[in-house]
Amino acid sequence: MIKLEDLKKYSNSKETSPHDGADAFYCGTKQIHNFSQNVIISVLKGQLNLNEREKAIVDTYYRAHLCLSSMVKLNELQYFQQVVSSARTIFELLVDLKILHSDKSDRTTKIFHAFPQIAKYKSAEQMVQFSLNNPGNMPREFTQRKKYLDDPANSKKKIGGIITKHWGLSNRGNQKRPQDIRHWTGLDFRKRVSDLGVEYEQLYLEIYDWQSWYIHSGSTGYVGFDKETFEAVFGYSHAIVQRLFLEAILICGEELHLDKIDNLKASLGHIIEKLRLHPGVVLLQKDIEELKKLEPKNIDK
Repeated sequence: MIKLEDLKKYSNSKETSPHDGADAFYCGTKQIHNFSQNVIISVLKGQLNLNEREKAIVDTYYRAHLCLSSMVKLNELQYFQQVVSSARTIFELLVDLKILHSDKSDRTTKIFHAFPQIAKYKSAEQMVQFSLNNPGNMPREFTQRKKYLDDPANSKKKIGGIITKHWGLSNRGNQKRPQDIRHWTGLDFRKRVSDLGVEYEQLYLEIYDWQSWYIHSGSTGYVGFDKETFEAVFGYSHAIVQRLFLEAILICGEELHLDKIDNLKASLGHIIEKLRLHPGVVLLQKDIEELKKLEPKNIDK
C-alpha cells in the first residue's frame, strides 16, 4: 500500500505532509491537463482526413485526456476512489497507445477497429439468449439487440470470419467465440504489459493491484487505513498518472507530427521535460508556484 514515505521520496523536504504532497501533485496534474487541453486537444480538433491508424491513436488519447479532466475536477479527498480509477484507466489506455504505436505494419490498427463489432455481437447474443431462457423476463433492450443480431451484416458466420481473420483459431484448432475475445488484442492486461518490457511489467506489479482495490468490491482498499494514507493514495495517483500521461502526449505527438505546431518554439520533448515531476525536485510551495508558471503561453520559453 502507498505510504507517506512514497510521497516523501519526491519531496525536497522530509517534513512534507501527505496533504501538502497531494496538493503539489494535483497542481502538477492540472498544469499537464492545461497543456493538453489548450495545445494538444486544440490541434487535434483541427485534424482532417485522419487515416485509420491516426483515428485509433487520437480516440485513445482523447479518452485518456477526459480521465485526466476528471482528476482535475475531483480535487477533494472524498473523490480518492474516482481519482485512482481514472489513473488506472489512463494506465490501460497508455498500454493501448504503445501497442498501436509500436506496430508500424498497422495490423493492430485493423484489430483495434474490428473489435467493437465483436464486442457488440457478444453483448447482443448474451441478452437475446437470456431472454429466450427466461421468457418471463424480457429486458427493454431485447428488441434492439435481436434486431442487431438479425442484421445480415452481423450474421454469426460473418462474425466468426472476422474473429478467425484477426484472432485466429483456438489452441485446439477450433473457431473462437465472441466471448473468447475479452480485449481487442486478445491478451489479458498482464500479458500486454509484459510484452512492452520489464519497466512496464514492474510498474504493473507496483500499482495495478492497489488501483484495482478502489474499483472492485471488498474491503482491501480501505480497511485499517487513516486519513494520511488516503491522502497519500490521492497524491501518489497524481504522481503516477503524470508519468503515464506525458508519455501519451509524446506518442500522440510523434504519430501526428505535433512538433510542427506553430506556437511551440521548443520541441515537444523539451516541453514535456519541463512538465515532468522528478524525485527530489517538486513538492514545496515554491515548487508549486513554479508549476503555476507553466501555462501554455509560457511553456515554450
